[in-house]
Amino acid sequence: MKQVTPNGHLIKELRSNLEKNSTQKELSYAICISERKLRQIENEYAPISVKTLDRLEKDRVARIYLIQI
Repeated sequence: MKQVTPNGHLIKELRSNLEKNSTQKELSYAICISERKLRQIENEYAPISVKTLDRLEKDRVARIYLIQI
């Protein structure tokens, strides 16, 4: 499965700037990943599958700039 590394800082910023100021728990539930994995993505730029990235984009209605591995 193809993996990409999203810009974790941008994901954290998008999550924090939402009207409802979504928590990591809420976002991780919405995109079907663990809170731990979301923390890794936001803080360590952990690679994720393209499928997870698509779910993230649909939930956040924003294009995430990525670096392909």
